[in-house]
Amino acid sequence: MREAAEALFPRALDFAQRLVRTPSMPGAEEAVARLVLREMQELGYDAVELDGAGNVVGTVKGGAGPVLMLNGHMDHVSPGEEAAWSRGGPFGGAVDGGRLWGRGATDMKGALALMVYAGAALKAAGVAPAGDVIVAAVVMEETGGLGTRYLLAHGRRPDLVVVGEPTDGQIRVGHRGRLAVWVTFRGKAGHASMPAKARNPNYAAAKFLAKLEKALAKLPRHPVLGPSTIAPTLVQVDATSSNVIPGATKIFLDWRSTTERPEDAARWLKKHVGGAFEVDLPAKDYRSYTGHEEKAVSTTQAGFVLEKGHPLAKRAVAAVKAATGRAPRVGIWKFATDGRLTAAAGIPTIGYSPAEEAGCHVTNESVRVAALRAGLRVYAELAAGGA
Repeated sequence: MREAAEALFPRALDFAQRLVRTPSMPGAEEAVARLVLREMQELGYDAVELDGAGNVVGTVKGGAGPVLMLNGHMDHVSPGEEAAWSRGGPFGGAVDGGRLWGRGATDMKGALALMVYAGAALKAAGVAPAGDVIVAAVVMEETGGLGTRYLLAHGRRPDLVVVGEPTDGQIRVGHRGRLAVWVTFRGKAGHASMPAKARNPNYAAAKFLAKLEKALAKLPRHPVLGPSTIAPTLVQVDATSSNVIPGATKIFLDWRSTTERPEDAARWLKKHVGGAFEVDLPAKDYRSYTGHEEKAVSTTQAGFVLEKGHPLAKRAVAAVKAATGRAPRVGIWKFATDGRLTAAAGIPTIGYSPAEEAGCHVTNESVRVAALRAGLRVYAELAAGGA
């Protein structure tokens, strides 16, 4: 497998560059999907499909062992201010200084290219994997996971899943959940020149934030996932004029949860922070580039943990050892992934990628070429499954 992966790596790197050079915001992944579809076909996958949500699913047939899915997403976050980028801009896809540069290089077009070429490595080496290997390039992970939900709802239920989100070359066996919480403070609108005739909700919001900061130490802690956290991020008011005292102020809380359920949010805030406010955990509508729609989907994201001694985790550790000569650490992600969806469906799920976790969503995003080279060997070993 090592020789096949090494021989294919220049083509895999070129493919990663082409992916990075093709913008693919959530809901606008069609051009990248066509690239992935064509690449899989040219590499000789046994089956390649573009499904109703716009996911690309390639299959390499194997033996009677467990079916393994390598799951990676095609979308990326906004590049932000393009002038802030160097080395050809966010979609330059340049290889410079031993790194591949551009939006999505880390999260996660570099790993996606490797997953596609891991299937090719099996073919090139003449290796029949222990079980079928499915490489799923999914849509809209960055906005909530529509693509992976569609796979699971339409019969794509493998026995094992490896998610290609960045892991620093280590193995991840879970992550915390996420509660998307809006806290609203009601007041009485008025002219800013007559504050006594109004009731300014910004003061209630400020008091809430001060109390919340002191209450954070009371959040639960999980023995594996660690502590829950709450980060206030957005503030909105129901006014657009600077001389108007708003009638309502809203604060968004990014709540990374361990043991908390959605229904616990309001109760915890009332108990440990107090005050007069309303709590809302909103739902969202989604539409993929193919026109597939989801309505009123909860914004709550579950966490998950797989036992470190699970056979899939051991298989991943063995693959890293075989491909790199080192034993990886086994831990958890700091952020949420589509792995929460496959885990919730009862499918053992882990994560591996050669890309750095700290490189996600940053300006001048990049990934080491040497890490990508090692990553292709690891994915190929994982796919082979000891065959």
